[in-house]
Amino acid sequence: MASVIKGLLNEHLGDLMRMNKRNQLGQLLNFFMVIGSALMLWKGLILYTGSESPIVVVL
Repeated sequence: MASVIKGLLNEHLGDLMRMNKRNQLGQLLNFFMVIGSALMLWKGLILYTGSESPIVVVL
């Protein structure tokens, strides 16, 4: 299992290294936009519900 994950990671890093700088920057900005959107949604739910933990996951 670990070798499969390592292989996929190496493949994706290789793809990233073959991109030019503009595409790399675009990928980085897209990543931060996804993270920022998730954080804004989380903070919005905190304000809307008035709770520190608006979403509870039960396993």
